[in-house]
Amino acid sequence: KCRLKYKLLGILVITTFALQLQAASLTLVEAGKSKAAIVVAANEPQAQKAAQELQAYLDKMSGVKLPILTEGQPVPPDTEIRLLVGHTETAKKLGVNVPAGFDPSIRAEAFEEEGCVVKTVKNNIIIGGNSDGPYQGTLFAAYAFLEKLGCRWYFPGKWGEITPRLETITVPDLNVKTRPDFPLRMIWLSGWIEPTAEESHLYADWCARIGFSGWNPNVSPMYPLVGD
Repeated sequence: KCRLKYKLLGILVITTFALQLQAASLTLVEAGKSKAAIVVAANEPQAQKAAQELQAYLDKMSGVKLPILTEGQPVPPDTEIRLLVGHTETAKKLGVNVPAGFDPSIRAEAFEEEGCVVKTVKNNIIIGGNSDGPYQGTLFAAYAFLEKLGCRWYFPGKWGEITPRLETITVPDLNVKTRPDFPLRMIWLSGWIEPTAEESHLYADWCARIGFSGWNPNVSPMYPLVGD
C-alpha cells in the first residue's frame, strides 16, 4: 500500500508539472494562422519601432503577419495572445514594472538604468524597457524576445542573420529582466576607413539587435568615445 501510495503521488506530481508547462506555453501562430496581436503603448515611438521589428521577424519565421494596434484599440475577435510592447497601461495593471527614467548625472546607478523585461503573464507577453533619453531598452527587449524564439544576428546585414522557419510559433514561460553592464558597447566599424552610408545603417541596426549602444549620437556626448 505504501509503495502504491508513493507511485500514485509521483504520477500526480509529474502530471501536474506537465499541465503547468502546457499552460505556460503561448501559441502566437499555429499552422499558418495568427492567434496573437501586437499592442503598442500610445505615444511611444521606440515601442512602435520595436513592434514593427517583431511583426517583420515573426512574418519571416512563419509567413504570418501579426496585426499592430495602439493600446486602447479593439483587438481582432480571434486574438488569444497579446504582445504588449513598451510602457503599456495593461502591463502596469498586471503588476509588471517596465524600467524607465533618465538621469545624466555621473553616478554608479547610471549603469542600471537601461534595463528591459520580457515576461509572460496569463495570455500576455510584456516586452518593454527604458526608452527615456538615449536608452533603447524597448528595442533590446524586442530582440531579446526574438532570440528566445531562435533568431540570431552574428554579423551586420542579412548574411549574418539566422531566422528559423516555423509553421507554429510557441512561446515558453518567460521571466527575463536584464540590463547592460557597460554604458558604451560597440566595436570599431571599419578601422580608419570611413564606412559607407549603407555600412553605417547596417551597423546601427545590428547594434540594437545585439544590445550594443553603437554610435548613438545621444549616448556619445555623455561619455568619452573609445577607440583603438
